[in-house]
Amino acid sequence: MRFISEPYNLPLTITTGLGYTIGGLAIALDFRQHIYEGRTIISVGTEYCPANIIALRLGYAGKLIEGAITNRDIINQSIRDQTNFTGFGAGLGIKLFTNHQMDYSFVPYGVLGNTHRISFSARF
Repeated sequence: MRFISEPYNLPLTITTGLGYTIGGLAIALDFRQHIYEGRTIISVGTEYCPANIIALRLGYAGKLIEGAITNRDIINQSIRDQTNFTGFGAGLGIKLFTNHQMDYSFVPYGVLGNTHRISFSARF
């Protein structure tokens, strides 16, 4: 693609992951390779269900490999710093009724601040 005289690529990401459950404990591992940025991000998460109605969640996302720095990267350093979303996140899930659930999560987004997400879901 091209904007005026500046060529650029659309984002391309390859993702793979693994998950395993032992009793009430679920563990997940996720790798994301950002092809054009030369960046690999690894995410690790766990969910523990001490009872049938509640789930406790904890996760971490961080950069594993950073690609080679080019002149274009030096110019865009402030953009790269703002998109460095790494750190710990936590969450909680509660089953309200048989087919209804409420989920809460807290995720830090670096210079953009912290995010609190609440969702309600129903299965029918």
